[in-house]
Amino acid sequence: MTKIMAQKVSALRAVYQYAYGRQVSDRTWQRVKSRLKINDEDDEVLLPVVNAYGRLRRLNPNRSVTRSNVSLYLSILDNMPQFQCSGEDLLEVLQRLEPQPSLATIYRWGHEIGCPFHKKAQYSDTDLKKWITKIIEQTKFKFPNNKMRRVG
Repeated sequence: MTKIMAQKVSALRAVYQYAYGRQVSDRTWQRVKSRLKINDEDDEVLLPVVNAYGRLRRLNPNRSVTRSNVSLYLSILDNMPQFQCSGEDLLEVLQRLEPQPSLATIYRWGHEIGCPFHKKAQYSDTDLKKWITKIIEQTKFKFPNNKMRRVG
């Protein structure tokens, strides 16, 4: 008779698996820990980092996600000012992406994230976080360094 041993899953691994959307093997978890430079699995300070890494891996399965990508993503979400933005301002920012998305693509993205795009609309910080997440998951589009400018 064989005994099935219940494997204890650390809180960090559970958060990663939840954010990633599926269970991961021990080898994959070792790679995640190595990439994020996790030495102590009981360090709950790293929960937001592991959660963000899992989300980015789920959104970009064929793209390498580094610790600096995770830090940038967290800093954008955490330091985003509490302000409203008009649809025209949002359009101006989105048109700085390379390659430049068409207006039809921007409208489609809005419907996909549950925040329809309108030039006359006002977008809150929660709406803008949805847009940021959508842009991050689009591996084809990126902001060129020389066109980064704050709008608002």
